[in-house]
Amino acid sequence: MIFKKTLKDIINNRKTTFNNTEINHNYHTNIDTIDNSKTFQNSQTNNHLEQINNVTNIHSKQSSQKKEKVDVMNSSENTNIKLSEEQLRKVYFFFIDNELLADYDLEFINFKDLFLKEQIRLKADVPTLRQLYNNLKIQKNIKFNNITNDFLIYFINSNDDQIYDYKQFTKDPKPTSGLNEEIKKLFKDF
Repeated sequence: MIFKKTLKDIINNRKTTFNNTEINHNYHTNIDTIDNSKTFQNSQTNNHLEQINNVTNIHSKQSSQKKEKVDVMNSSENTNIKLSEEQLRKVYFFFIDNELLADYDLEFINFKDLFLKEQIRLKADVPTLRQLYNNLKIQKNIKFNNITNDFLIYFINSNDDQIYDYKQFTKDPKPTSGLNEEIKKLFKDF
């Protein structure tokens, strides 16, 4: 009888131990599952925040790049020029298409750095240059204080290798150039 009690006690003890282990195991499993779920959720949240930051950084870089492209400032003290890259490109291709640049190899990147900042050699007649000036000076993002110091000084006439002279502008009898229509087209949507 003692043996039976002991056996019975052992079996009951095992059941209790087994049940405790099972409960403990389930308890740990549930906690692990909850912890893993929290970790997974935190991971997802962190990934989502990282994606938002990446998108924000991309937009920030793009807007700063756009800002850099929009403002091209002249280094001259007298002239205040703010031309977008698109506007400079239009002027450049106007010069190229009408063969006004004496330097045929002048690429846009160099033209952009030179335009109204340093001298450029042109094969333009006086009425063409005068019309360019008249159309540029009425743009809201351009201000010339003095035509001689702010505009003409940056263009060399390739025919005589001299800077265009203001007297030529006032004395030339032709009111418009042969490129009148092209100049109007250039500045139409400028």
